[in-house]
Amino acid sequence: MHRCVVVMTGKVDYVSNCRATVAVHNGHALQAEITGSGCMVGTAVATFIAVARDNPMLGALAGIVAINIAAEHAAKRPDVHGPGSFRQAFLDEMHMLTREHILEEANIRLC
Repeated sequence: MHRCVVVMTGKVDYVSNCRATVAVHNGHALQAEITGSGCMVGTAVATFIAVARDNPMLGALAGIVAINIAAEHAAKRPDVHGPGSFRQAFLDEMHMLTREHILEEANIRLC
């Protein structure tokens, strides 16, 4: 069996490996307003899959959740007023993201 994972992003993100599908309800609308956010998601997914070698589904899910939680944190900052300031805050929040943030703030549902 192939160990493939499909990721679909939008208002709700989906991660599937054909046996299970998970909906990710984290994230912020400003992600769609900046150039490169999809590339950031792809990079995070690839990085987390590399770490979770034996479980690509978990890696992909963790990558999506991590990026989306960083976006939520960025959007809540008082210095964010639009896409430009969001982009800077988003990069900062990705840098400051911890394992605890991911575990405590993940908003996922099995479909």
